[in-house]
Amino acid sequence: MRKPRIPFYSNVTGSQLEDPEAIRQALIDQIENSVRWKQIVQALLDRGLEGALELGPGKVLQGLMRSFRRDMEVISVGTCADLDRVTDLCPQVEAH
Repeated sequence: MRKPRIPFYSNVTGSQLEDPEAIRQALIDQIENSVRWKQIVQALLDRGLEGALELGPGKVLQGLMRSFRRDMEVISVGTCADLDRVTDLCPQVEAH
């Protein structure tokens, strides 16, 4: 595991981690610990988050995110067609 190129926020600590070993341990620890969703979202908002992608089926996280900021744009990506729509809206997102 290498140092992340994009910010990694731990479900266990609710904060950003950069050290690969700390990330590895946090991923192991999250199996048995509660998710600190509010802390993660607040840290992202403090950092200037303006929108988000929800990856996977459903829109649960979209609703949770809007409980923080009703004007937050959250795009749910559950299918390849959804991903194509995101890359059309955000050319900087590369589809792989």
